[in-house]
Amino acid sequence: MASRSTIFVVAFAAGAGIFALAPGLSTTVQRAIGIGPQANTAIPPKPSAPEPISGLLPMNDEQIKLAQIDLVEVGPAAIAKRLVVPSSIVPHGDRIAHVSVKLSGTVAELRKNIGDDVVKDEVIAVLESREVADAKSEYLAARLTNDLQQDLFNRDRLLWEAKTGTEQQYLRSRNAAAQTS
Repeated sequence: MASRSTIFVVAFAAGAGIFALAPGLSTTVQRAIGIGPQANTAIPPKPSAPEPISGLLPMNDEQIKLAQIDLVEVGPAAIAKRLVVPSSIVPHGDRIAHVSVKLSGTVAELRKNIGDDVVKDEVIAVLESREVADAKSEYLAARLTNDLQQDLFNRDRLLWEAKTGTEQQYLRSRNAAAQTS
C-alpha cells in the first residue's frame, strides 16, 4: 500500500492543480481558510478619481470652456488642422521703394499701409500743400497758354497758306507757340 507521504504529496499536487485551473475558486478557498485577501464589507472603499488612461487628459467643464473646445456628436465631417505659432511678417527688401518728395505739406489721407500691394497709377496718399497748389495753378495756366498759342499758330498758318494772312502775323504766332511748348 502507498505510504502516507505519497498520499499527502498526491493530495497536495491535486489541490495546487485545482487552484491553478480555477482562480476564482482559489480565491474563495483562500478566504474560507483565512489566508487570502479578505472582503471588507464594513467600510466601503472611498471612491477616488479614475486613473487617467494613457493618452487621455481629464478636463472639467471650466477647463473645456477656457480652452474653447466644442463638444459635438460624432459624424462625418471635414477635419481642419490649425497651428498657431509666433511669427512676424516682414516685407521683401527688394520690393520696397522709398519715395522722397521735397515739399512741405501734410498727409490728408493715407490709402495704403506697409506691405500692401500697389499697382500702376494707384493713389497711395493725398497731400495738402500750399506749394503743390501753387505749382498746380502755374501748370494749368501754362498749359492753357500753350493750348491758346498752338490754336493761334494753326489759324495763322492756315491763313498764310491761303494767302489771306500776313507773313509777319504767321511768324509771330509760330515764335509764341515755340516759346510756350
